[in-house]
Amino acid sequence: MRTKTIIRTCEISDYPALRAFDEFMGDRRIDMQQGNLLVTTLDDVVAGYAKVAPSEFMGWPLLSIVCVSPLHRRQGIGRDLVEGAKSAAQWLRLYSSTEASNVAC
Repeated sequence: MRTKTIIRTCEISDYPALRAFDEFMGDRRIDMQQGNLLVTTLDDVVAGYAKVAPSEFMGWPLLSIVCVSPLHRRQGIGRDLVEGAKSAAQWLRLYSSTEASNVAC
């Protein structure tokens, strides 16, 4: 059974860990400075992150990225990040989408 994940606001010190598994375009340091990233840790290791842009979708918040380290996939961490983004937010609504190519590996 896996240890409980901890969802928290991303800190600049998390950047090297994120960079090691980040598959998406863009510079996460900018997202960090804007306060748009949450990370999840598992046994004090950064296992994934989620990006919520507060007004990216027609003025509404958009959960635009959920990225989990390949070593931690298929363990419910992505689900934890989505739930964390929903519950940590001050949103009335939170939008999200996915690509057709997003399949389990």
